[in-house]
Amino acid sequence: MVAVQRSLGSYTTVLFGADQGKYPDGNSVLVRGTNGSVLIDPSLTVRAAGVPIEVDRVLLTHAHEDHLAGLSAVRADEIGVHERDLAALHSIDGLMALYGIPAARVPAMTQLVTERFHYVGWPDAVGFADDAVWDLGGVSVRAVPAPGHTGGHCLFSIEPDDGSHRVVVLGDIDLSGFGPYYGDAQSSLDEFDATLQMLPSLVADHCVTFHHKGVVDGHAAFVDAATTFASMIATREHALLGLVGEPRTLAELCDIGIVYRPGTRPPLFGDGVEQHSIERHRSTPRRRSGGVGWHAVPTRLTRGWSLRMAAMSEFDDATHLNDDGAGEIHSGWDINGNANGGYLLALAARHLRAVSGRPDPVSITGHYLAPGKPGPMQVDASVVKAGRRFATVSGQMHAAGRPLLQLVGAFGDLSQPGSGYEHLASGPPELPPFAACVPRSRRQGQVEVAMMDRLEVRIHPDHAGWVHNDRNGVAEMAGWFGFADGRAVDTLALLMVCDAFPPAVFHLDMAPGWVPTVELTVHVRGIPAPGPVQCVFRSQFVQGGFFNEDGEVWDSDGRLVAQSRQLGLTPLA
Repeated sequence: MVAVQRSLGSYTTVLFGADQGKYPDGNSVLVRGTNGSVLIDPSLTVRAAGVPIEVDRVLLTHAHEDHLAGLSAVRADEIGVHERDLAALHSIDGLMALYGIPAARVPAMTQLVTERFHYVGWPDAVGFADDAVWDLGGVSVRAVPAPGHTGGHCLFSIEPDDGSHRVVVLGDIDLSGFGPYYGDAQSSLDEFDATLQMLPSLVADHCVTFHHKGVVDGHAAFVDAATTFASMIATREHALLGLVGEPRTLAELCDIGIVYRPGTRPPLFGDGVEQHSIERHRSTPRRRSGGVGWHAVPTRLTRGWSLRMAAMSEFDDATHLNDDGAGEIHSGWDINGNANGGYLLALAARHLRAVSGRPDPVSITGHYLAPGKPGPMQVDASVVKAGRRFATVSGQMHAAGRPLLQLVGAFGDLSQPGSGYEHLASGPPELPPFAACVPRSRRQGQVEVAMMDRLEVRIHPDHAGWVHNDRNGVAEMAGWFGFADGRAVDTLALLMVCDAFPPAVFHLDMAPGWVPTVELTVHVRGIPAPGPVQCVFRSQFVQGGFFNEDGEVWDSDGRLVAQSRQLGLTPLA
């Protein structure tokens, strides 16, 4: 039997795959009632356990290689998959047709699925319909059609008769930052979108993903994770819109890609995933105006104002605070072990915002008193004045008995209309498309920028030469910003955006290094439209060991949404 398990009530057991079910492994689910038993998605770990599992029936969420890799280690009277995926289970030709990969790659892919995933073909497997239900005695398993990933992709709702410990098996709705996978011949962006819209209606005590997350406990946590997962569709649409701004063939679009980050595209099927995904985005009209995803506008809160928050994400987790301002500086948002200044500003501002009773930081200044290290911290805040439009709040972040950050901020509601008069002396920076810009590296010489695992900072190719000691002598840094897990950029996140790029002075004749922030001020000018934001930062004066940096942030609609000014120390070795 699999070593790592978790019981979810009296009938359901999760058999965890290696490395939290990371591909090529996965998390299988065993359901045993008083009159029958089912194993869902037998993984490589089930096979590696060496002890055959005996059940009445194996059910597959869909017919992909990793979900059936443990079939040969299971003794079952019946193997079932939705009828739309059945041909892929019956024969290798059917599986290759499901993948939709080019003919030239079929031999190598056939070798992979037979040798690594133990595919042999199961011609006696049966197909089930949308409304299939299996009564196991005391507990039932119900199929929930969830197409889009494949035509027959299903979820399984495990429903004890007494109503306790309801479980939903999510298959490849894996709730990861990678987002939805719709790269097969049967994949449908429309069907996937409908599936994502359906997810919040699934009320369960536990949800189980085949990869990555494992068990998600509670309906609220599931909806938050599903919303973030869904937002990647809009992220990819935005990336593709940037690419098609100039004529390109399908092959050129696929070479750049919208699904995999540079250097992460898997061999054999990765190119096919990019092609299928781009084709689906190009042929499917933009139709999401609500529900999950970038366009969601949730929740009326107290005091009558609407808080436009993104779904819970890594950023939300890392800036979470208790009502009293107690919280934690999280690791992984740092540069060489020192927390990024924009992250600290956003972390503290979350509590100041709550104290103010207003949804948006309009202007906030932070003076940095000591480096922030991972661990517990406290933010104390008090209202200086609460007026009709703005509330001014002062605060301090401190940890281990010493102050780290002193703040003062004005908070308001930027959804309320202001003066109609506008005068803009300049516009957004001229940037290549998001996918054509250079990702900011985690490693900068001897400096480790850990937060780049969580951010998508893309630098204008003309501004990336300093990495190779090719400095242009112009202190300007421009590019795109987004979150790696697809979280929308809201007014709180703009505080992080304004300190997420390499300093513009790196283009000057000085060695890159850690750049401590002395003071950072951010003026938030508007609520960003969905999608990555465009940024430009410029330095005019470097003198006496200090430099200034002025920033602009523009949203996908070409509107100015934030300005910043920072006083920093010149790079330290």
